[in-house]
Amino acid sequence: MPIDSNGVYQISLGNLGQPVGQMTSEMNKYQSAIQGRKGEKDAYQAVKFLERITNGKKIKVKLTKTDPMKFQGATLAAGPHIARFPQTKVHGDLIYDYSAETWFANDIKISYLQAGAKVTDN
Repeated sequence: MPIDSNGVYQISLGNLGQPVGQMTSEMNKYQSAIQGRKGEKDAYQAVKFLERITNGKKIKVKLTKTDPMKFQGATLAAGPHIARFPQTKVHGDLIYDYSAETWFANDIKISYLQAGAKVTDN
């Protein structure tokens, strides 16, 4: 998948896809773009705070040396069985924290069609 000079993963320009059905050569493609850091020279974000609710209590999580990936309507391919695994759009951030060595999801929304109706999961 090509990455441009602004750190954007150009999903639509790559060959990333998912075969549809068991006996077909049809491919359902991944589409859109995901914003990453703007190259190796782009500084990591020093400190970021995320709010979480744990056991009914709101807490702040401090992230240091973060590397965010911003999903702005990135389309995940359907398949291999379209009825079970429909094409899906993703909005929100996945943030890698090098200090904690883990990923944090932030404001992720996933939308897809189920039985003809649009469903959004948060």
